Amino acid sequence: MQRLTKGDVIITSKEINEFFTLTEDNPTRWHDIYYKIKHYEDLEESRHLIEFPCAVGDIVYFIDNSEVVEGKVVGLYKALYDDEDYITLSIIKKYSEELKDVYVSDYYNDFFTSYEDAEYELL
Repeated sequence: MQRLTKGDVIITSKEINEFFTLTEDNPTRWHDIYYKIKHYEDLEESRHLIEFPCAVGDIVYFIDNSEVVEGKVVGLYKALYDDEDYITLSIIKKYSEELKDVYVSDYYNDFFTSYEDAEYELL
């Protein structure tokens, strides 16, 4: 699927107007926009669209036996536990190479993206 936007670039209102203007180069612009939005709305409605809180390879922190532990994310997946959707991160602990799964839901997170946030949770 072709990207319609310019990524993280901030654009002006003039550029937005130009984006929506049909041209000889792109006479189907509105059609493309509509079906791209429709595709993502269909994914969202069918619960197939997942926004992960981090990426494979990221360093994260979690609490294990009342201490903050650093780990590297090696896997991300969606799981259903007790009728609740969870995003699960597979993390390898920094010093022990032990694999641990931590869970993320709308109600709580078992991991943190900074050491300070994880340490604050222990207070």
